[in-house]
Amino acid sequence: MALDWKWLFLYPEQGIATVNYVQFPEKVPVQFQLTADAPMNSFWIPQLGGQIYTMSGMAMKLHLIADEPGDYFGTGANFSGEYFGKMTFNAKATSRADFEKWVQDVKQSYPAMNQEGYNELAKPATSLVRSFSSFPNGMFDNIVNKYVVAGESGHHHGGEAASSSEGAAVTDGQAGHDMSEMDMSEMDMSDAGDSGAAHQH
Repeated sequence: MALDWKWLFLYPEQGIATVNYVQFPEKVPVQFQLTADAPMNSFWIPQLGGQIYTMSGMAMKLHLIADEPGDYFGTGANFSGEYFGKMTFNAKATSRADFEKWVQDVKQSYPAMNQEGYNELAKPATSLVRSFSSFPNGMFDNIVNKYVVAGESGHHHGGEAASSSEGAAVTDGQAGHDMSEMDMSEMDMSDAGDSGAAHQH
């Protein structure tokens, strides 16, 4: 998810979380569920695929795969305020064995993220790379749904409200919702204001 001015990655199958860094196995399809708890942004790993917008109250879907191990540059590709230029991250593809070892290292060596810790992280500020051994159940859904106005159904394209996903990055494509890709041709950018009007590529 996009925050001010950082990226938070939740791994629902592994139960860990990272900030400004994401790791996954090579040659494994990865499904990203994307949202924002901050101004609109755009998630982009240029060497792996096209960008997709991240917006509060919406859960978008993007599938990527790395054909070989490596470090891939990731960034926010949409103007989102003073430090939007620092919204970069490293996307690291490794062997499956190295990925599983890394997950275990995170679980054993880093603190858990609680709601209070998330609230502090979500405040507008830049961040170094961080790792967490766990995160609160339902965090992703709660962030998506907190922007839904009472009486409305929310914005979950092609599916119902996010009720079972626990995070933004899913390995093997086995979890998450069946949401269609967003048709950007129907997006009205006229009211985007300072939070998302300047597209960077």
